[in-house]
Amino acid sequence: MHILTDQDIDRVPQRNYEAAVRAHLIADAHGDAAGSSRHVTDIGRGSISVSASGRNGYAGISAEETFHRPDTEQQEQLVAGWDTNTGGLFGLAVGDRLGAISTGCIGGIALDCLAPHKVKSLALIGVGKRAEAQLAAAISLRTFEQIRIYGRQPVAATALAKQFRTRTQTPIQISGSPEEAVHNADIVILATDSSEPVIDADWVAPHAHVTSIGPRTRLRHELPIGLVHRAKLLVSDSPQQVRNSADHFLQGEVALKRLEHLGGLVGKFNPDKNRTMTLFLSSGPAGADIAALRAAVDFLDNNQPVSAAPRPMLRAGGYQ
Repeated sequence: MHILTDQDIDRVPQRNYEAAVRAHLIADAHGDAAGSSRHVTDIGRGSISVSASGRNGYAGISAEETFHRPDTEQQEQLVAGWDTNTGGLFGLAVGDRLGAISTGCIGGIALDCLAPHKVKSLALIGVGKRAEAQLAAAISLRTFEQIRIYGRQPVAATALAKQFRTRTQTPIQISGSPEEAVHNADIVILATDSSEPVIDADWVAPHAHVTSIGPRTRLRHELPIGLVHRAKLLVSDSPQQVRNSADHFLQGEVALKRLEHLGGLVGKFNPDKNRTMTLFLSSGPAGADIAALRAAVDFLDNNQPVSAAPRPMLRAGGYQ
């Protein structure tokens, strides 16, 4: 059994993660994967959320904390994976990179599936690790004339822009407000931990593709509900998880009935023939994290050493 740190996770090529996550989404859309809704336990200043998922070959759990830190958007995560053929624990990932990468893969798959190929501008609201992963996926899939970034922490926004100026020839601008960032943008990515909408629905162009990966509960959601009403195509990476979540902000909305599965649209939807507003709501299904963990362990097993730990034996008094 391998224990993977963020440093181990970063050694794996992005394409390995993308292939694993894409395969899991397609399997999930066709009923070939199982998963649970996130169970959230409130604990004082924050909460712990846990969900389980699996398909033929692997299964596991993903747990993360949501304790608010005023100086960072980082969330620590624990992902554990079991081999369903042997029953053995094949890997454990601790940190914040695996979740950011798997969510970035999902956002990239959604963008590739739903956004037109000829686009000019991208707006990114958020400057944390998950925002970084979303932007990395976007520039690997589309060519832009301009990228605009807005973050509530100007220093962090500037650092993110500086980092990506070494990775793309596209001019990157720091916007003074969310409205300035999203104005007439072809692609809008919301990647914050905000408890209230970070943009107004009317700011978004009618042809835009919008991705939201932040909070979406009744009391905490970064996305205005008006944008859900405006979108012609509403998509999630786990519609069943959304429908089973009593606290999701779509509960009671007519739009919930038209929510489609991203895995079912891959290779079937042509965004160049359907220039209309599309909205992707990432639920961050546990299955994507576990598929990414499986891909990481497989790659590192065959290419370079990772931290290894002996598998504990279950005895009468517990794990020894």
